[in-house]
Amino acid sequence: MKEIVKMVNFDHPNVMTLTGVILVEGGAPLLVMPYMVKGTLLTYVRENKDQFFVEDESENLHQVDETSKTLTEFSRQIALGMQYLAKNKVVHRDLAARNCLLDMCGTVKVADFGLSEDMYSTNYFRQGKSSVDAVETKVPIRWMPLESIEEGLYNEKSDVWSYGVTVWEIFTCGKVPYHGISCMALPRLLRAGEHLEKALQHRLLR
Repeated sequence: MKEIVKMVNFDHPNVMTLTGVILVEGGAPLLVMPYMVKGTLLTYVRENKDQFFVEDESENLHQVDETSKTLTEFSRQIALGMQYLAKNKVVHRDLAARNCLLDMCGTVKVADFGLSEDMYSTNYFRQGKSSVDAVETKVPIRWMPLESIEEGLYNEKSDVWSYGVTVWEIFTCGKVPYHGISCMALPRLLRAGEHLEKALQHRLLR
């Protein structure tokens, strides 16, 4: 029901809207939302990797330019959607390419507000301290900043971090962030100042 209350007031071209609600006796309410023909952004960039991948940029300058424009436009639309949420004091907490949907025209809509929280007058939403074990199974640790992982603290700045990881996903055509590093080891890596490798779409590995 919390997700329904949040979504019913959303009105932005880059944020998923609520069309209706179906109440099921003895069950959870079903949300009716616009059908997004192209599915999740994560699936889209993965399935179109060959279209975005450029073997030799010196011989395919036009393709590099068009690829950059397309992926940058996806990133821009997500930023606009997240800006709208921030202005309305909503912290998403689970921004990732898998939670961004594409319609027939290629418009990106930020979706999946199951973890989102209203900030209202407070600067941070506190999830409650959790062990990394709990974080690993319940929250998207690979998209989270260190203070969210270790202290359960969220605000629009933690969404900005998740946005950066999401842009990285887009420009790597859906690679897993910190691939090969366990969720248990990730906080230590972040504490040491490590970060994701640069995402250069024309140097991607197939």
